Amino acid sequence: MCPIPRQSQAALQALCLVIAAVLALCSAPAVARTLAEGQDADGWRDQWVAWQYKDAIDDAFVQFAGVDTDTIAMGVRCKTREMTQRIVPRDPSTRALLSHAAREKASTIITWRVDQQAPVTEAWVLDGSRLDRDPMVIAAPASSHIAEAMARAQERIAVRLAGHTFIIPAKGANAALARVTTACGRKG
Repeated sequence: MCPIPRQSQAALQALCLVIAAVLALCSAPAVARTLAEGQDADGWRDQWVAWQYKDAIDDAFVQFAGVDTDTIAMGVRCKTREMTQRIVPRDPSTRALLSHAAREKASTIITWRVDQQAPVTEAWVLDGSRLDRDPMVIAAPASSHIAEAMARAQERIAVRLAGHTFIIPAKGANAALARVTTACGRKG
């Protein structure tokens, strides 16, 4: 056999490393990382995680509100201005998402959509009493229910911000969310 040039060997090794990394990512369990409490902004930014379940949330938003994901937050807020809307997800991926959040003791999913006009915030409060059968969430407008949703959080909160979802500690959540928002702004 003809010897492989040294430069080709290095390129081949680099390619193998890239392939191995991709395979490792594909085989990783679809769970959110739990961010430790007390990290600084750089720590939050470095551990930014695109949760594999986020596509399931996007699909659920479209299914439940009947609008595209660009306007979903506003659509949910309009629908729930007077009362909360109870939703029982039927697709397995969304139910798996809620079940995982429950296992992580997250009682609230908070979502942000920021556009050129104003940020829109929605709180999805998990109803733990139904998670053993049909996971249920309550879609609530931020203007009147975000404080209540935060108050109901037990130990951890599942947060969705700018297309990313992750778990943060409920204790000191306001400071944690400030760090996350700062990191998100720097990340773009």
